[in-house]
Parts: sequence; C-alpha cells; structure tokens
Amino acid sequence: MPDLYHEYRSKAVKMYLIKDNYTMKKNSILYSIGDSDLIPKPLNYSDFDYGKEYHFLLELLPREVWYIIFEMKYVIEKMEYVTFYFTPKYRDPVLLHKAGETEVGHLKYFKDDTIWGRMYNDFTDVASAISKSKTRIEKAYNMMLSFKEFINRWYFFIKELRNNYYDDKRCHVEGYPVDQLFYKGDYHGVYRFIKLYQIINAKIYEFEASLFNMQDVPEERNKKVIAKILLYDIKKYAFSYLYEYIGIMDEPIEESWRFDFFEYYYNFPSWVKVCGIETQDDLAVFMDYYTEGNNYYYNPKWFEKDEDSDDFPLWVMIQEFC
Repeated sequence: MPDLYHEYRSKAVKMYLIKDNYTMKKNSILYSIGDSDLIPKPLNYSDFDYGKEYHFLLELLPREVWYIIFEMKYVIEKMEYVTFYFTPKYRDPVLLHKAGETEVGHLKYFKDDTIWGRMYNDFTDVASAISKSKTRIEKAYNMMLSFKEFINRWYFFIKELRNNYYDDKRCHVEGYPVDQLFYKGDYHGVYRFIKLYQIINAKIYEFEASLFNMQDVPEERNKKVIAKILLYDIKKYAFSYLYEYIGIMDEPIEESWRFDFFEYYYNFPSWVKVCGIETQDDLAVFMDYYTEGNNYYYNPKWFEKDEDSDDFPLWVMIQEFC
C-alpha cells in the first residue's frame, strides 16, 4: 500500500508509528495523544466469537471477509488519527462556553475539531481539579495527578512539533526547497506550541521547588510523598524517556530501562503485579533488583521516608493506586 500521507510524514510521525515506514497498518500506536478512547484499535478474530461484539455479522458475511473490511477500516482511521495531530496546518479553535471564575480566570472550553481546542479543554480540566483543593498539599497532590495526565496526553506531541520547527529552520539554511519542509514555510500557530513547551518545562522545575519547600503536615504526608514521586517520574519522562539525539555521539537509553519505565509510567498496577510487591516486606527483595546501578527504572523517592515510622513512599503509592 502506498504511503498516501507522505507529505505529512516526518521524523516525528515515523517515531510515532514505530516500524511503520511504508504503510500505516499492523502496528500499535506507541504514544497516545489526546483522549485514548479515540485511538484506532485493530480487530482480532476472537471479536467474532459467540457472545462477542461482532458475532452477529457472521450471518451476513464470512469471518475472513469481515476481518479484511475491519482491517481496511483500521488503516483509514489510523491515517486520519495521525494526520489530524501531525498536519502542519493550523486552525484557531472555536470557543463553546466559559465556566465559573477561578484564580486562573474563566475556565474555557472549545470545539474539539482542532489540536489547540482539545489541548485547551484538557488544560481546563487540570485547572478545574486544582481549584477544588482545600489545602496546599491537597492542591499540590491534585495538581501533580492532573499535570501528569496532561503530560501523558500532550508532551510528546508538543515536543515533536517544536523539533519539526527547528528541523525546518536547519533545512532552510541548508537550502532545502520550501515544499520539502514540514511546515512549508508557514509557521503561523507553531510559535504558541514552542512557547507552551517552554512553559511546561519551566513549570516542572517550579513545581519541584514548591514541593521541596512545602511545610510538612503529618495527616497529609501520604499525598505529599506521592506528589514528589509523580514529579520525579514526569521529569524522567520528559527529559530522559523521550530523549533527543544531539549529535552522533549520543547513545539511546538502555532498552530494558525504557521498557520497564513505560510499563511503570503508563500501567502502574500491572508493573506492581509483575514486580511481585504484595506486602511492604516485599520491598526489601524489590530493592535488591531496582537500584540506580542497573538497567531498570529507579525512582529514589520510592524509599525516602520523612520519618522512620512512615511507610515506604512506594508502598503508599501502591495502596493509593492499586
């Protein structure tokens, strides 16, 4: 199958569609962007089994024919999904309504037919969650939960748009024709993504300083330690996991580290189960394998107690999310 969207494909899209240099099918999407429910999903033969969602279709056509039809549907949906996010064309969002006033201003919601509209709606949800907090530590806790969700949905996308911009600038200096550039010389709208990328990076360090200087409240200590763990994970995701090649001497991060971090970061309960942590005593065995010196992901905040009588922060996190 020819690559119908070659004009939109860049280093960003090739990274986004791992091992998918020639077609857009038979590969899962590595990084979800926006609402995960919108990600196209391939069909399995088992989906036609008795009692499953598509079993009734077998009364019309054989399973093999339906499988081909659904595979074509998946390819088309995947093309639309990828090109919606990685098209260089920019459109301003349309405001739908404003919600109540908060300390950060009105909470605005936009139509979801543009990138900026979807992103702004997610940001509004973050601001809404934070505004409902009663104490400073609760606010920090809710902020980190919401901020991590926003980072998961959008950081990779914003970073790749920013990288495409600088790639365009480099190619322009090297004399590439404008029609071979990702943005085709039209940078309307991209500057706000670059600015957002800078703001997010600055916020990460701002939140870190705020958490470090936050006065301890014993009855809210669990929320504080989880917030610290989440912030450390976000830093590793933004600055290590989604690493950049800067020159030919850079080496990729160990693949086992990347795989372990991906499982931990995106599916924490599954990671805990694989690690075999069922009681706090299991952490002693766990610590023998997960140290800063090996190829697994290690977060030092997992074991940094404020008081000797406290539970290990990782155990607190397991109790909260598992």
